[in-house]
Amino acid sequence: MAAKTQPKGHNLRKRRGKSSTDNDIDPSNSNNKGDNKKCNNTSSNSKKKKSTGIRGQQHRRKNENDDREGIIGKVSRIEVVSRFVVIIIAALLFFVNLRQSNVKDGNNSTHINNYDTNDPILQKAHTFLSNFICQAHQNGHCHPSLQSIPQRRTHMVSGAKPSINSGEDVLILPRRYQIWDLDAMREPMFIQKELFGARHEKTNRTIDSGAFLAAYLVRRYRLARGIWEEEEEGMSRTNNEEGNNIMLDDEDEMLPFFDILPTYQNLSSYHPILWTEDVRTKLLGKHTVSYDLVKAYGDMIESEYDAFATQSTIFASRTTKEEYTTMRINVMSRSFGPGPPGLEEEISLAGDKKSLNEELEHYITHAGVDLSKGCRAMSPILDMYDHHAKPNVEWRYRSDQRAFVVKANRGGIKPNHDVMVSYGKYTDSHLFAKFGFVNGDGSGHTEAKIAVYHQLFDVGLGQQFSYLPNEGISKTTGEIIDPSIKRLRIKDMMRYLQYDDGYDKCIGAPRYTSSSSGEDGDNDDNNRSKGPTEHELAPELKMLKLKYLVRYADDRSIWTLTMPPRNDTSKPAATPQIPIVTSPPKFDTRGGGNFKFDASKVIATCRLIVLTHTDFGGNAIEMLSDALKKNAENNNDEKPFLVGRDTDELEYRALSCLIRFTDLQLSRYPNSIENDMDFLIGESSPAFQSRAWTAAHVRLGEMQTLEALRSISISGAIQMREKIEKKNKQNGDKGGRNPLLIVRNKPCSPQ
Repeated sequence: MAAKTQPKGHNLRKRRGKSSTDNDIDPSNSNNKGDNKKCNNTSSNSKKKKSTGIRGQQHRRKNENDDREGIIGKVSRIEVVSRFVVIIIAALLFFVNLRQSNVKDGNNSTHINNYDTNDPILQKAHTFLSNFICQAHQNGHCHPSLQSIPQRRTHMVSGAKPSINSGEDVLILPRRYQIWDLDAMREPMFIQKELFGARHEKTNRTIDSGAFLAAYLVRRYRLARGIWEEEEEGMSRTNNEEGNNIMLDDEDEMLPFFDILPTYQNLSSYHPILWTEDVRTKLLGKHTVSYDLVKAYGDMIESEYDAFATQSTIFASRTTKEEYTTMRINVMSRSFGPGPPGLEEEISLAGDKKSLNEELEHYITHAGVDLSKGCRAMSPILDMYDHHAKPNVEWRYRSDQRAFVVKANRGGIKPNHDVMVSYGKYTDSHLFAKFGFVNGDGSGHTEAKIAVYHQLFDVGLGQQFSYLPNEGISKTTGEIIDPSIKRLRIKDMMRYLQYDDGYDKCIGAPRYTSSSSGEDGDNDDNNRSKGPTEHELAPELKMLKLKYLVRYADDRSIWTLTMPPRNDTSKPAATPQIPIVTSPPKFDTRGGGNFKFDASKVIATCRLIVLTHTDFGGNAIEMLSDALKKNAENNNDEKPFLVGRDTDELEYRALSCLIRFTDLQLSRYPNSIENDMDFLIGESSPAFQSRAWTAAHVRLGEMQTLEALRSISISGAIQMREKIEKKNKQNGDKGGRNPLLIVRNKPCSPQ
């Protein structure tokens, strides 16, 4: 599929934010000019030699007896013609080779360099990419073969220069030109004084360090531009001896970096966080994996702004929500992880003699930010390189050099190829929600969920954000202690148990208890030993299952599934503007190959949901009760108890349950797999990397994951059913109704 015209603002999407510029003069132009001059000189000499040959012929006509002079004239003419032909051929070969070099891999470097030099945005990008770090900065380095491409805001290897070999340094970005969240936390006059202590209003959770960094960057940029109205009494620029900028003024050497960052308008053209709810639902479906992630990131940013605005009137009056949102998305999508700060980051601020450990402990106590687990750093130029799961460079922070060092991977980087990094092991859904793009070639992992009746409070953002209140769960037992959340979770989790699979008759709703095992007086071991009936045991087990589901309602490991890449051999194109594949990727489920995945946890969740009291030799109640007790006794440190495989009947019901959930989840998408496949390759297919194209690839990956899980579940359920029927036939069973094989299509209503 050929690349289509890009929407306005597309060039700014650059994965981690891409921002840059290009100042190189096209080397092919200067070379052509020099060679033309050389050819002209040679042609002049040829004319002189040719005239000499003519004079020899004239002389021979005058004196035909002088054979020697005639022969000399003939030889001279042959030499002139031969040399002229050689020169012409050499010149033609030069231009052909140059052309091939420029168009190698579908990329024309001559065309790339012909950008509009009157465009101030492109010129700014060119200047930044060509000069920032790359022009004799202390301890910084750009490989001499790098060439700036302002249209795509990145670096590529020039078509007129050698490849970058494996192991060579591509870029060295010194600490001086990075801005860490550690730098933000050290700022005393605004961050520490005004914003420390802020918390999310709805959950009372602490604010992520990325939020402090975003607020710091907004103020630092405004100060550098002279548009921060606050009086900065006592503020002066101070650097430690290594040159880390930690104070602010209007001579900020990072101003070119701030000026090149994407604006709100740029981000609005492609980033899903800034989509309206209607657009989000229309393109992603309601409560799909990608929908939930995008919404969570948006809710996080809005909650952070509100928290800071509540904490500080200065922040509220001098920082708009649009400014903060813009910078927060830039921090999310453009920062890299240097790891935990080492002793080389220990500095002595004026009047502050804390050790680094004491300093980090101070941030935990007063801001709830633990940087000992790792920092994030705004990293100019490095943040402009695009992402692929198989990059041509690798990056790491070298504490001994105090710099990010980017080296060429095995195979190096060929001329006319962009520098390509990896942002980490994200699923396509998460990559899209955080960075605003996918490659569309099947090189990334895909993700799906079976949580069809409740929304996960843990949306996969780790320590950054959660919908679960800070005091909502007991730190010792793991029990939900917030009454409103508990009521909501009980209501949601009962929907999973409303089918009563494996029972001939429907079971009423259980009475939820507060004890760790779920048992109260009438259902203890002594009473059970007297011979309880099925009517008593089935509700007891249902109550234990409900308690388990409530406890682990937000454990993503048992509700979500990650699939391996659909095309794990795919490699990036020469540039991100060239489609890597011509047709959408899909899983190869025909056996063999690399189609392997671990669905054990989601199947275990379904086994629990369809568990009957007769399973595990009639010990299902004791097994589940003991598991819940063990978890409580271990201060909630135990991982979720996973129901293992038992009888073929249980496995049949579990696989049937999985089919039910995948069907329900697939129904939430605005399109089907077949329609999206046709949409992406049909005559009316969307423009490459447009909003519609990107959303289609994201939902296609999620739907294909669900469909693969569904297909395998159907196949497994059929095998189990046939196996059970064969076994029953061998045992002389006449084929009567077997309650253990009952799987309902609709919720069960007790009579």
